[in-house]
Amino acid sequence: MEKDNSLDIRSLLEQKLNTFKDFLSVTVLLKEAVVSEDVEDIESLIEKRRSYIKAIDRIDRGIKKISEIRTTSPSAETRKEIELLSKAIRNTAENAAFLNREFETILESKHGDLGKRISEMSRNQAGIKGYAGGGQRKDQPRFLDIRL
Repeated sequence: MEKDNSLDIRSLLEQKLNTFKDFLSVTVLLKEAVVSEDVEDIESLIEKRRSYIKAIDRIDRGIKKISEIRTTSPSAETRKEIELLSKAIRNTAENAAFLNREFETILESKHGDLGKRISEMSRNQAGIKGYAGGGQRKDQPRFLDIRL
């Protein structure tokens, strides 16, 4: 007698949907942390996202394993439930991807601005140039050990 694994798949899809919803929530928080430039929050939220990605991968392996086992055809009702869960997962993943692109754009913008500010600061500070080699005289020591 063959086992109907469609209920197991449905259960795993529900877990996957809930995990994707958690992933989306953390992504929203991550975008806010990027905007406010809260480095500590950014680091912890990235770790949370990694843990959700690992959980989703684990669930996917479980779904694949169950799918490889010969099963009977699921009922029409179960197929519809699986289809709705799959659609909800896809929508949630698309929303997370959209937010991800938004905060990556913000990071790139801020990173570019930061690079410009550092470059300007370096050009405007003559003291730094003495140690960088360009403005240093040959008879002057490289570090501040000059006798006054």
